[in-house]
Amino acid sequence: MAVRVIWSPLARQDLKEVGAYIRKHNPLVVRTFLWSLNEKVELLINFPEMGRVVPEQDDPSVREVIYGNYRIVYVYAPANHTIQIARIWHGARGEPEFENQP
Repeated sequence: MAVRVIWSPLARQDLKEVGAYIRKHNPLVVRTFLWSLNEKVELLINFPEMGRVVPEQDDPSVREVIYGNYRIVYVYAPANHTIQIARIWHGARGEPEFENQP
């Protein structure tokens, strides 16, 4: 069964910041990058467990998929058929900070 994807306020802010950063350094790539990142998120609708468990969390509901240098951290709630995108986190920033709320 397909799940519903919800973006947390932090993830929405992350996406804006990532877009602004890429636009500043390479404006020709930003639209394609963000479109491709969103395509990666859309895969979760049909394959919600495709991401690995986030090692720092050790919680099977907190997972991530990697896109380029970014960690797309999400919380999967199978009982609710939802995925909450928690953060879009650059790998060089260390451990993602977020609230675990599906």
